[in-house]
Amino acid sequence: TAGSVAVLPLLESAVGIQRVAEVAAAPRVLRLGLGEVDLAADLGVGLDEERTILNPLRLQVVVASAAAGISRPVAPTSTAFRDLDGFRRSAERLRQQGFRGRTAIHPGQIAVIHEVFTPSADEVTAAHDLLARFEGAQEGGHVGNDGTFVDLAVVRNAREVLALAGE
Repeated sequence: TAGSVAVLPLLESAVGIQRVAEVAAAPRVLRLGLGEVDLAADLGVGLDEERTILNPLRLQVVVASAAAGISRPVAPTSTAFRDLDGFRRSAERLRQQGFRGRTAIHPGQIAVIHEVFTPSADEVTAAHDLLARFEGAQEGGHVGNDGTFVDLAVVRNAREVLALAGE
């Protein structure tokens, strides 16, 4: 059926980064991805193990995704596919930076991706607790179990945790 196919564009060039908002807002775009090796080659920049030089560009992809109202982006893979410990560390950083999945170039990376990007049992429990407290509170925000202020943005994040956990 026309319009039934969703796409996940990989941004791998300077032009792609410059036009990230336009790409994110295009019809059928479900979420964005980032191809950092190709992007670095296009930009002529060197990559250290953590690829920190690309952090500002990663953030642009995360911001464009949120602004377009599409799913959070998919993080790039690592070409060092035998270094699963390094892959895990970088996946954890990428999750913290706003990515909610990661591409793989080797089957051995898949288990790490699932472990890092699937909320833990503690995260799911905390999200359930937060939502129960919030829904039982009066209008506006309230103080969470840990003493922090809870408002609709915090609730939205808790709901995302539960959605990622399949609940």
